[in-house]
Formats: sequence, C-alpha cells, structure tokens
Amino acid sequence: WANAHIRWCLALWTGVLLTDESRFSLYMADGRQRVWCRVGERFADVNVVDRVVHGGSGVMLWAGICYGQQVHFIDGILNAQRYRDEILSPIVMPLIHDHHLMLQHDDAQPHVARICTEFLEAENIEYVWDALDRRIQQRVPVSADIQQLRTAIEE
Repeated sequence: WANAHIRWCLALWTGVLLTDESRFSLYMADGRQRVWCRVGERFADVNVVDRVVHGGSGVMLWAGICYGQQVHFIDGILNAQRYRDEILSPIVMPLIHDHHLMLQHDDAQPHVARICTEFLEAENIEYVWDALDRRIQQRVPVSADIQQLRTAIEE
C-alpha cells in the first residue's frame, strides 16, 4: 500500500494512520553471531557467547505512526480482543474522528480478526452519523419541520 502511494505529497500523508507493533528485547533476539576461529578452538571461552533465549525480557511497542502523534506501549501478547479494547477503541478511533485520518494497518491476525473488523465497521457508521449530525446542527437556518430536515440530510 505504501509503495503504491509513494508519490503522495506530505499533505496527503498527514491524513494517514499507519499501525504496526514490534517487540524490543533487552538482548539480541535472533541468536546469529559469527565467530572466526582456528581449528580446535571452537569451544574456547573467547569464542563462546552467552545468550538469552528469545532475547530475554522486552517490551511490545504499538505504533500508530501518524504526523505529530505518539507511540503506545503494550504489555504482553496482543490478541484481537486486546487490540480492539486497548488500541482501536481508546486510541485509534479518537484519532480518526478528531483528525479525519485514514487507518492503514498490516494484515496481522489480531488486526483482521472478526471482532476487530466488526468493531471498525460499526465505528465507521457511527462516525458517519456523528459527522452528519454535526453538519445538520450547524445549518442556518435551522430546519423548521421534518421535510426541511430530510432535505438537509439528503444534501
């Protein structure tokens, strides 16, 4: 998606909320480290490196990468319910509503789970109702009867 829109100007990119998460460990996590040694010195103390399985302790970082916004730390494993309850509802939806952003996420399993897609679908229609209501309330003159209200909604 990003490559398809690489030629966008800054003004267009400021309206996009890219989301992703990553784990940062205290120790190197992949365990790959090359050591060159002479024959017979493979297990000499100088050539052996202690390592911690899976990188040891670390933190999960969820980032809603958007012009001028901050990152949020997530403790533990992020499943679909946590993604909906701890990220989408309290963080993403207010950003989308307040700044009129377009959400672009990767296809990680929690992001595309049914409870998350249903939540986003429900929130999108709620956003439409809210935006429409604000426009109707700002109209001058105010609708005097049901027919004027219907006309205002259609416009």
